[in-house]
Amino acid sequence: MFQAFSRYTLGPYVTEFKSFPRSILYPTDFFSSQDETVQEIMGSFTSILENFLGVRRTEFSLADRWTESPPPEAEGKALQEYMNRVASLGVVENMQVAYLAEASYRPGTTLFITTAITNMITSEQIMSISLASASTYHHTCSGNGKNLGAKVTKSEREQSLEELKVFQDWFADNVLRTDEKCGSTAILILPVGPGIPIYRDIYLPPRGREGIDALSLGAFLSIPQIVLPIGQSEYKSRVSDRVEIHPVAGSIAGASGSDRMLIKLVEQALKKAGWPTQVTCGRYAFPLSEDDDGRSGN
Repeated sequence: MFQAFSRYTLGPYVTEFKSFPRSILYPTDFFSSQDETVQEIMGSFTSILENFLGVRRTEFSLADRWTESPPPEAEGKALQEYMNRVASLGVVENMQVAYLAEASYRPGTTLFITTAITNMITSEQIMSISLASASTYHHTCSGNGKNLGAKVTKSEREQSLEELKVFQDWFADNVLRTDEKCGSTAILILPVGPGIPIYRDIYLPPRGREGIDALSLGAFLSIPQIVLPIGQSEYKSRVSDRVEIHPVAGSIAGASGSDRMLIKLVEQALKKAGWPTQVTCGRYAFPLSEDDDGRSGN
């Protein structure tokens, strides 16, 4: 069904492929913060793709590859330093516009203006939103980050977009690019979050985005990224005071236009390995057998 959905919705925006890529890229920059059990599950998922494609993963550091072969426009800057402007300026300006447009489009709705939002819009804009809303919760913020989005000038944003284009071109030349036969010269393995529970009563103070991470890489590159549940892990809940099961997700990405290839690849690889391709309703993402330790969906 997913294949049919992609065919009708993506249409001419995707590249038809004749075979799967013969390269698996594993950027080590993004995996160090993951829980040990989650890393084991990601390792098993990667092994499934390796066995299906008949190749071994290539572990590499994106930052090191940039250092070894940097674009001249970087002027000696490390990857994260170079991408800071793109992350902190280009993104917040877009978020500011999108949030205000949403508020204008849906007057009378309840808007929750948190610290993250007040970092991006001015007090005058907050006031206009408040007047249009039936009720508004405003979490005040302080510090130098206030009004960040409103201070981004058009020239600064254009410069950040030019720097983004440099990064996109460099990535296509040095990591992966569109391929006529396979859709993408390689697939990229990426983690999705830390894989541990985040309790809702814990306040996570917002912070400005610095450089790139696994969750923003695909968006910055404008490439397809398939996110899917690949297992589950145990944890001791401080709420229920018992061992609970937490779902674990992973993802693969490819060059622009390789959407359908990525979907077909994970579908066929998981089915061949006997891993589930459907999730259940209720407490667990996957059914547990009597001897299941909760680490996989198998």
